[in-house]
Amino acid sequence: MKDKDLSPDGLLAAARRSDAPRILVVDDDPTSLALLGEILDPRDYTVIFTTQGLEALTLAHEGVDLVLLDYHLPDLDGLEVCRRLKADRVTAAIPVIFVTADQDTEVEARGLEAGAVDFVTKPYPMEVLRARVNTHISIGHALEDLRQNHQQLQQAYVALENLASTDKLTGAWNRRRLEEAAANEMERLKRYDHPLSVMIIDIDFFKKINDTYGHISGDQVLAGLAARVRSSLRITDSLTRWGGEEFVILTPNATLPSATLMAERLRAAIA
Repeated sequence: MKDKDLSPDGLLAAARRSDAPRILVVDDDPTSLALLGEILDPRDYTVIFTTQGLEALTLAHEGVDLVLLDYHLPDLDGLEVCRRLKADRVTAAIPVIFVTADQDTEVEARGLEAGAVDFVTKPYPMEVLRARVNTHISIGHALEDLRQNHQQLQQAYVALENLASTDKLTGAWNRRRLEEAAANEMERLKRYDHPLSVMIIDIDFFKKINDTYGHISGDQVLAGLAARVRSSLRITDSLTRWGGEEFVILTPNATLPSATLMAERLRAAIA
């Protein structure tokens, strides 16, 4: 069952607020559900109720901020639900609090080992449960913010690395990146005796293009040439802008005869 009204007589309910923390309550005891319905004020939380462990796994996939999980359920026990939540990449980060009448310390230990962040035994003060819910939701949001910030920093670092190692006009490597790659390939050549070839491209009469049509047209020629060359290279090859109209192609695992054939195909395509 899910998303139905919880009335004082113990029927299941789900209070919805799109901007409130989403809490999934998994319990098959009507008394506990009624109490949790009073504690989790719909003005503060969006609450989704279910009595089934399997349904809880599906609901968690839809996105919740916290799971309040009973230890004993009619289909899957709470331990198995918790283990499956933590084993799933989509739901692994959702904090799980066990709420159960079982006060056995071994049971509590197994719940925490399964991945729960907290263990609350019944009966419990309403204020205590509400405080623990709020604490773990806040921690979860803080961890998610850290994860997103870390991801953004990684993306920014990659972008800066690309800016530092590529030619802005053509998108080809710059000399710094070529020198690093060439050093690595020379090491592979020495260690594994892999062949390595280098090609140099120099555009004929490029100064006449700039003088006749202007530097904007000259830039278009450079960018177009780089795009055409890249489309003809193998995935392991690399194109570097060496100077104004000079380019270098690094071709690992290419012998001189195969590099010569590749150079002729490129010349014909560019011509």
